[in-house]
Amino acid sequence: MSSSHRRLLDPTPIDDVTTAQPMSEAWDAGNYQQLNVHLRVLQTTNVTAGTLRLLHAAVNKDGAYIPLDDGSGGFVEIALGTEDYEFIQVDAFLRFLRWAPIGVTVTSNGKATAMVDIIAKD
Repeated sequence: MSSSHRRLLDPTPIDDVTTAQPMSEAWDAGNYQQLNVHLRVLQTTNVTAGTLRLLHAAVNKDGAYIPLDDGSGGFVEIALGTEDYEFIQVDAFLRFLRWAPIGVTVTSNGKATAMVDIIAKD
């Protein structure tokens, strides 16, 4: 079994005006069978709510992306209000992957610096 590393999100400040990763930057993971996802919030200031969530789609088109299931009834995501990390193994996913901030609210110019690394195995 071979593997490949992909940094889906470099350390990036996320706030209440950050939009989803552009579709032109979505990752085509169609050649892989398993994803090991490492989501991290490196720093957070004045973030009162919100998550960073991974989305997936069979085609890279508007309206096709849906939340990536974590296999236990939740989503592959991390809360942005706390400096923390999540490691999630995903065995069922569609071809294209991208990230999106969900429900982010901040006070006093708040932001969270987050990043996403993926090890994909075929």
